[in-house]
Amino acid sequence: LLVPFYLFLLENWNGISITAMQLSLVVSPNDNDAISSMVTDEEYKCEGDFEGPHCKISTGMATILKPLIDKVDRQNIRLNEQVISIVDRQTHVQVVSASGTIVEAKCCVSTIPLGCLQASADSLFHPKLSLEKMDAIDSIWTGSYKKVFLTFQKVFWPTKPPLIGLVRGKVNPSSKSIPGHYLLVNNLWAKSGVASLEAILCGDLGVWAFKKSDETIQHAVIEFLESAMGLSNVIDLLVSGQVSRWEEDEFSRGTYSTYRLGTMDQHVDALRAAEWDGRLVFAGEPTESEHMGSVHAALLSGKRAANEVLDFLSNV
Repeated sequence: LLVPFYLFLLENWNGISITAMQLSLVVSPNDNDAISSMVTDEEYKCEGDFEGPHCKISTGMATILKPLIDKVDRQNIRLNEQVISIVDRQTHVQVVSASGTIVEAKCCVSTIPLGCLQASADSLFHPKLSLEKMDAIDSIWTGSYKKVFLTFQKVFWPTKPPLIGLVRGKVNPSSKSIPGHYLLVNNLWAKSGVASLEAILCGDLGVWAFKKSDETIQHAVIEFLESAMGLSNVIDLLVSGQVSRWEEDEFSRGTYSTYRLGTMDQHVDALRAAEWDGRLVFAGEPTESEHMGSVHAALLSGKRAANEVLDFLSNV
């Protein structure tokens, strides 16, 4: 029972089906100590970005951006401008938005989400990106991850655990039911005293939920809760619900990135590499192999990209 549940947890961590996941995401192929340490929970520490517990920024992720934005002239920050074309003019780069705005600069840093690159890179950049870059874009997985927030009239689940792993025996074969035997939920009552649960749909569950209606997803999660906890009529206690839509959002088209079967380090290197003789630089969490999929990978990539720009400008 525990082994398939651990595999399910890996799906949640990486946002990809276990059948499409590389073994290297779990252990290093030459790390015998890591393999042997998987025997017990207390010793296994291979998963995770940095050692130690994770934390939640109570004021939101925008808090991380504020000290960075404060260093920039806010007049140079343009919101609600959809970029439709990025053109190399040999001596500079031209960026064109849907509103007709044209911005020109000696160097351009692209932090376009991987899912958006996969959907439009072929038509967005002129001239086209290198074959190595396009192959890298197509070779990295952009995760399937949905958060389903359900608020109820009262608490009917264990109150103390902040994270609850649910296991059910019987699986409903209906297409409107969540597949599989396992589900993770964040207990917001334990964290903030709110009678809410946050169901996490990753990997196969995230793929299942893609483009399904909020009502279908919410009812499927409640059906799972009832089956796993031996309850009934939980829907009658529902006050409100909300479902994240990162995969369907045309300006994100996915969540965080990860290696899938066939992805190699050279793909990440190619995604990170500058184009157009250094005038086009790439940053974002997909370009950092060690901490791919995390906020700190995005920050680290920004520092690396800034240094690339400075080096380029010093040689112009």
